[in-house]
Amino acid sequence: MENSLEQSINAQRSLLNKMLETELRRHARGLAGCMDRPEQLDHCLRKVFLALDYCKYVFVVDADAVQISSTINRYGADTESLGRDRSERPYMQHRQDGQRDFNLSEAYISRNKKRPSITAIQTIHHENGEIRGYLGVDFDLRDLPVSDVIYEESSKWRQIK
Repeated sequence: MENSLEQSINAQRSLLNKMLETELRRHARGLAGCMDRPEQLDHCLRKVFLALDYCKYVFVVDADAVQISSTINRYGADTESLGRDRSERPYMQHRQDGQRDFNLSEAYISRNKKRPSITAIQTIHHENGEIRGYLGVDFDLRDLPVSDVIYEESSKWRQIK
């Protein structure tokens, strides 16, 4: 049976949601206490990076979506994006509804590396429930594991608009 492209994408998103939502919520709880100490925050983010398979970058932004941590990658901590306003990035748009603490973005082309990417965002809450910021985890779509639902391209010619 041939699966449609849309079915394949939806199945992959569902798997990613299940894989990430609980894990990121757990990590976000531990980050709330470090947000005022940049060195400790970066140290905590290194642990998050090591715990998440397939991720490319991990970062934290404040409640206004301004980056307050280094960007953690496999090489260490990159401070180049400190202070970067990420509020207009596609993965931050879920903040408008104010009801979801976890969001998995639609696929997009990354600004710097020009790669097909997806970003998971988890809200970080203060003890009183106030939003302190957001944990962001970037994934390169080409590095994600293939699910058991594989898209098979039709052998018939068609045009996609």
